[in-house]
Amino acid sequence: MKKLFVFLSVFSVCVVMLSAAALAEHSGSAGNTAWSISDSGKLTITGSGEMNREAASYSSGWKKYGEEIKTVEIGDGITSICFDAFSYCDNITAISIPASVERLDVSEYNETPFNDLAKLRTITVDSGNQHFTVYGGVLFNKSKSTLIFHPPARTETSYTIPSSVTRIGDDAFYESENLTSVTIPGSVTYIGDGAFVRTSLSGALTIPDSVTYLGAAAFEETNITSVKLPAGLTKINDYLFSTCDSLESITLPGTVTSIGDNAFFWCEKLPGIDIPDGVEYIGQYAFCGCTGFTSISIPDSVFYIGSCAFTNCTGLADSGGFVIVDNTLFGYFGTKTDVTVPQSVITVGTSAFVFGQYTLTGDPGPASVTLPATVFNIDTQAFKASTLSDTVLNLKEVKIYNSRAQFGEGAFALPAEALSGLVISGWPDSTASVYAASHNIRFRPLSVPDPDLFLPSSLTAIPKYAFTGISAKAVVIPESVSVISANPFSGSSIKAVYGYEGSAAQTFADKYGYYFVPIDDAWMESHK
Repeated sequence: MKKLFVFLSVFSVCVVMLSAAALAEHSGSAGNTAWSISDSGKLTITGSGEMNREAASYSSGWKKYGEEIKTVEIGDGITSICFDAFSYCDNITAISIPASVERLDVSEYNETPFNDLAKLRTITVDSGNQHFTVYGGVLFNKSKSTLIFHPPARTETSYTIPSSVTRIGDDAFYESENLTSVTIPGSVTYIGDGAFVRTSLSGALTIPDSVTYLGAAAFEETNITSVKLPAGLTKINDYLFSTCDSLESITLPGTVTSIGDNAFFWCEKLPGIDIPDGVEYIGQYAFCGCTGFTSISIPDSVFYIGSCAFTNCTGLADSGGFVIVDNTLFGYFGTKTDVTVPQSVITVGTSAFVFGQYTLTGDPGPASVTLPATVFNIDTQAFKASTLSDTVLNLKEVKIYNSRAQFGEGAFALPAEALSGLVISGWPDSTASVYAASHNIRFRPLSVPDPDLFLPSSLTAIPKYAFTGISAKAVVIPESVSVISANPFSGSSIKAVYGYEGSAAQTFADKYGYYFVPIDDAWMESHK
């Protein structure tokens, strides 16, 4: 029994020693900043002047022990807190700020010292601080005109912003997951980037008319169902309502001129949106994934629509499975083996043909795609394979009838085995032939159609829209024609233009990408 007692005593001592070692304090310093972490997880930062970022580094600073840190006390004398001071210190619940702190640094990407601190519940500020204060548990500037940060782990589900506030800072309510409603007073004029991102805001949201700026991603990934926007708002910023998958209603004020990138990305319950006359710019992916859309009207004021702006808006597909907005093909969701793009299309947009969505229904996609002469642009990754479909592609031929079609970089973003079996058919000496050669894709010349529309020799001018929608394949334009306004064959089946060399007909064909067949008096005489 004596030996066993001795053994147990030694074992107990060893356990105590190991526990003490595991909970030992850590400390270090860099420049003017020193730090230590107690065995209870309290990080104490001391020094004078601006906080030294090296003291917070992963290699030798306190972030090396980030998971152990539970609370933070900054000593008097530190004048600033660097923007990444506590990144990856995921378990911090409380931070104490002294009277000496004058500045909270922000990165070029609007990161603040409090980003990603999901467990932060309490911020305290020394009453002698002349720059910051805490009111109701929320951090403000001293005059309470700027709401700086609402600790994300606070338990209240609703919050009323004080009427003294004119500015809600960047990431002010970042990841406040308990917060389901907020009241914004009429005093607020500015709501910063990411102000309410990943909160649990739900139901109807009213933003007072006093607000003149809504920052990028301000309400991204929230659960709001409807929004009243300020009457004088001019810009819907990037990602403003991105992935708000509960959003069902929003009205854009008539003052809006710009809708930013990803502004309504994947708002799948939104049944539609009225784009007011006056909007000039719609950014890339602006409405991508808005599957609830059944119609969309683009006002004449819009001069730019970004790539993928309406991609995956399956509800906009016409009877043929095409999603076409403002003469751009944003997606094909049909099941035909041989697909002919409608004559109204000028641009085949990015991801218009995504070979991968078809595998969900067991369909490997079309074997042949015909692009009419009206198609002038084939955007980057217009023909794209998703990772789901690299081995099930059915595409064998793409016919391109515009001799001057422009290709975006990587227009055919397909795996090597698919490209090896692909043929691009186009006119001899066309941009399609050049593209195919430069990308090691097989090229096949198209057959020139016989003329089936002869314009009278007395004709001198062709007005715009004169032949829109006709079914003829090739037109003969006499030498007498000296004026051709815009493209009178837009939206028609015309693929080739027969005309005299150096004539208005040749100039027109070269400009709009129709294949030009030179003729002379003898040819005209023989075809009377």
